[in-house]
Amino acid sequence: MVDQTKVFPELPSELQPFYVYVYDNGHCVMGIAKSLMSSEFSKNTELWELESAIPIKYVLEHEFQIRDSYLFIDVPYNLTFGIDVDDKYLEF
Repeated sequence: MVDQTKVFPELPSELQPFYVYVYDNGHCVMGIAKSLMSSEFSKNTELWELESAIPIKYVLEHEFQIRDSYLFIDVPYNLTFGIDVDDKYLEF
């Protein structure tokens, strides 16, 4: 579930359009794991269907790109469970 009343004051302006607070993962941005773009999974799939909530702390510590109004980042992704980062990146 998403909480639209939460904010992350230190969020860089270029990431603000992607911000979301998810009860399970805390402060996140919506983005696409780059590994999905080269997989069979992405064929015949709209980009918005590949978006996942990625913890902000992870995004701030790794290189990302913004293209065509989507955020792309190298982030571990499990086809069963989704984004798979260490709990140290979660911030509530």
